[in-house]
Amino acid sequence: MKPQIRRFSRLAASICLLAVILLIQTKVFANFSITEIKAVAELSFPDDDGEPSDWIEITNNGDSDASLGGHYLTNNSNNLKKWQLPEVKISSGESIVIYASAKNRIDLDSPLHASFTLDRKGDYLALIAPDGLTEVSSFNDGYPEQYPGSSYGYGTSGLVSREVLVASDAKVKYFIPTDTSLGEQWKYPSPQFDDSSWKEVDHPVGFESNGGTLEPMITTNISDDMKGVNASGYFRFPFNFDAVDRRIISAQLAVSIDDGFVAYLNGEEISDLNVPTPIVFDSRATASRLDRLVIAGPEIEDVSSKTGLIKAGENVLAVQAMNRSSSGSDFVVGVELVAEVQDTSGGIQYGFFKESTPGAPNGIIFNTPPVEVTFSEGSQLFESNFELVLSCETPGAIIRYTTDLSEPSNEFGDESNLYSGPISISKSTQIRAQSFIPGSLDGPISTKTFLKMSGSVPNFTSNLPIIVMSTLGKGGPPDSGSTSRKDAYLFFFEPDPETGRTSLKQEPQVVTRSGVRKRGSSSAGWPKYGMSVETWNDGDDLDNNIKPFGFAREADWIFNSRYQFDRALIRNPLIYEISRNAGRYAARSKFVELYNDVSGSELNDADYFGVYSLMEKIETDPNRVEIDRLMPWDNSGDELTGGYIFKRDRNDAGSPPTYNVQGAGGSLIPHDPGGREVSSQQKSYIQNYLNEMNSALLNRPSGINTKTGLHFSDYLDVGSFIDHQWLNTLAMNVDWGRLSAYYHKDKSGKVNAGPIWDFDRNMGSEDGRDANPRTWNGSGDSSRTWYDGRYPWFGNLIGPNSNPASAHYPDVRQRHTDRWFELRRGAFATENIHAIIDRMAGEIREAQARSFAKWTSARPNGGTYAERGLTGWEAEISHLKGWMKTRVEWIDAQLSPYSPPDFSQEGGIVNEGIELSMISQNGQVYYTTDGSDPRLEGGVVSPKATPFQGGPVDTELIDSDISCRYFVPTDDSLGSEWVKADFDDSEWQVGKNGLGYETPNGPLEPFVLTNTYELMRSPGRASSIYVRYEFDFDNIDNINNLIMRAVIDDGFVAFLNGEKIATFQAPDELSYTSRASGSRLDSAVVRESSWPTFDLVSRKNLLNK
Repeated sequence: MKPQIRRFSRLAASICLLAVILLIQTKVFANFSITEIKAVAELSFPDDDGEPSDWIEITNNGDSDASLGGHYLTNNSNNLKKWQLPEVKISSGESIVIYASAKNRIDLDSPLHASFTLDRKGDYLALIAPDGLTEVSSFNDGYPEQYPGSSYGYGTSGLVSREVLVASDAKVKYFIPTDTSLGEQWKYPSPQFDDSSWKEVDHPVGFESNGGTLEPMITTNISDDMKGVNASGYFRFPFNFDAVDRRIISAQLAVSIDDGFVAYLNGEEISDLNVPTPIVFDSRATASRLDRLVIAGPEIEDVSSKTGLIKAGENVLAVQAMNRSSSGSDFVVGVELVAEVQDTSGGIQYGFFKESTPGAPNGIIFNTPPVEVTFSEGSQLFESNFELVLSCETPGAIIRYTTDLSEPSNEFGDESNLYSGPISISKSTQIRAQSFIPGSLDGPISTKTFLKMSGSVPNFTSNLPIIVMSTLGKGGPPDSGSTSRKDAYLFFFEPDPETGRTSLKQEPQVVTRSGVRKRGSSSAGWPKYGMSVETWNDGDDLDNNIKPFGFAREADWIFNSRYQFDRALIRNPLIYEISRNAGRYAARSKFVELYNDVSGSELNDADYFGVYSLMEKIETDPNRVEIDRLMPWDNSGDELTGGYIFKRDRNDAGSPPTYNVQGAGGSLIPHDPGGREVSSQQKSYIQNYLNEMNSALLNRPSGINTKTGLHFSDYLDVGSFIDHQWLNTLAMNVDWGRLSAYYHKDKSGKVNAGPIWDFDRNMGSEDGRDANPRTWNGSGDSSRTWYDGRYPWFGNLIGPNSNPASAHYPDVRQRHTDRWFELRRGAFATENIHAIIDRMAGEIREAQARSFAKWTSARPNGGTYAERGLTGWEAEISHLKGWMKTRVEWIDAQLSPYSPPDFSQEGGIVNEGIELSMISQNGQVYYTTDGSDPRLEGGVVSPKATPFQGGPVDTELIDSDISCRYFVPTDDSLGSEWVKADFDDSEWQVGKNGLGYETPNGPLEPFVLTNTYELMRSPGRASSIYVRYEFDFDNIDNINNLIMRAVIDDGFVAFLNGEKIATFQAPDELSYTSRASGSRLDSAVVRESSWPTFDLVSRKNLLNK
């Protein structure tokens, strides 16, 4: 692409000549001038990279071709030689566009790019002669502040006014032809055609029966001349135009017609309706127009492109009007021709252009816009009617406003309401106002919304923030499959810092226009629907970044409404916070209560929509998915390598293009940028990258892509895949990996799994497939933990099954196992999970009752793992806590053979000389002190590793057949006394360790040394048994740790010397009737499990179970 050069028209050449005269007065010493600039870069005129760029237009106003070679462009008066132009020639009357992009390109075979950009706030700008001193062209005192959507430069100045050329009640001359004798001449002005013999009357003209629909429109009845004679009539409207220092900018023709017409301006056709081909003197309209359409208003056509036909002096608008037949019962024709006329006496001056014309002739210039309209009241919810006052501080400005959500207009023929005094606000209303001054750019649009409250809404308060959304009577949001959004206005109210309560009478924290649509797949049809929300500017539908309730500033949000499957109402926020605790970004959220007004009437109790989660949308952002944004012009080099966010999911609205990648299990959906924004180069790059990654994953055991020589870990971030798998496995997300499964890749970075998304069908939800926490996989078509052909990458990396010995990549599997135990000490700790649940439950405890009272079809009902005696939503919370506790304990048990050593001292600041022991029931412990891993790839011990020589005390304190005392309670009379060392258990039965019962030849029979079947299965007996083990130990100072090993079916609580030391599948509150919170497979029971304990004393000790 060569430098962009455009030739001006003859009219433009005359304008440029005037520019030369002006420039001579303002330091113009050559035939070049800067004629137009754009300092607010927009994609309407992108550079050759496809990127929005500032630009500078330079025009050759001379009579001959000339070269810019050696000239300079500068934006710094102290550095006139800032950027030198190459030998680029510009023909006479032509112009060149130079991008002010700071890219510094001077190749003549491509567009030129200066080494600087333009400051939108205004700045010095000059074209300097080759001597490096002389200003060839510059703006007086620099160019002023620039505005979006406009450019700046030289153009025709002068105010534009509206002029009626043919009035709606003008005189008309008419003639009803009976032959072709007039030919075409009747269409032309005098003296080309003499119409002195035609009848002249007031118009509109026509005929109608007495009392007919069209009768009020007709000024002159021409029935005697036309009806029964001809379906067509000729009508001439002469007018004069004074062209001295004036020019027509635009024009509109309005025609009231029954039934058809063709209009000519000085003999040339400019408009028609319902006419045949060819048109002859007695042509009939090709269709009838209903009377109700005729009286509703004229047909209006923009004929601005034909205004060049209007000449100074006498002109004529000639119309051949047609009825459907010569005997038609009614007929009418009425016209109006109105033009916008500019006063050109001011000549060529500096100013703003509403429409940029890089490389083409400049148009009308405008002055700076008036300031925005000021409202006497801000957006609010109100009870009492009030008067709203609008004002504008710019002298001479008028204000126009709308109440139908549309943008105000001052355009010819489409003017909005003109503000003339206070506006009475007595119902829910949105006012959009804009200031205008003739000859100036339009002022900014201001939007305020006022919602009237009724019922109990004015007195409503909450401990939660409140969002009020209204479409001002435009109905509910479109479905999730729609590519459009509905205008809505949002109010964000937050709790008063002193009272902790939120009231709709208080001032909202944030107000904004927005565009909304429903979101979700199966959930989009729920009565309490979720929504995707974009917050918009007052004046356009572009992003308005807001910062509600302490969130980071952004414009894309989710109103999450999960309540059908997640009746605790917290599953998504819960797992997202756990993810962030684990160091992986997930959407931040805030519980709110929502009012959703789609009727436009008063905001009332019926508009209450319940508890929602306001959530961040997954997108590229420094405070969300923190990767570099991929722009449409990033199509080569490092810029092409990121940032991509994509997902395994159902396709987005409108089915945009997808990524087709081998081994992904199906199409991958571009998310940010979306499928319609991704360039062909970007699509090709990411598909090739992912295909290479997949090839490396499948090349076991090396994991190396044979063509590139790169390992799969060079393509993907293994740690992110491990964490993503554990987060989904922790929750038993039945849809993970195949739906709402996100990935992202930064520039020059690896593919990361995540962020996690959409977690209402898990953690023991109403879905049902996730009911059992003691299994790797949910039921039915649930996603599989270790390998699933619907999303093979995870299985190929971590799987293929639960047996580590079968792992495709043992080192990854070891890292995966280690990560579980690391997470269990922090983010996945039962205490942390329960603390998050308790805090979130506390936040919505009040509001959930109102929410479920609104949506009664999905009542909270608890669950299997809820504490006994709880009901409703409290049982839902208890069930969620119990399910999660059971889940993590079950996974602990599955991985116990691979658990890490236990340290006798946690890390941190310790006293000098402290002794540290490291105990593992699974083998020899090795350690390093330089931060390296004692285990090398393949399981080899590092040469830097040292075997720990202390090891566990090899003393068995309670052997497998030790005697014990046991008791099966029938009431709670013993309380907790029985766990104390001084409790008298002399009346308890005595037996050998290994208490229980089993069917003959059952897998647990070898472990049962004392059969308790009769005691435990007798009527009235409990499902619990109390067991006491006494043992002596007097060498406590010489050991570091104590390990309790147990074979257990199904649960237990252990006490050592009266202190609780270990639990498994036991309720938080114990009673004699306590039952295990779950059952265990016999295959798991026979694998001995271990618990570390630290409560020995150097005397007689007591273990209770």
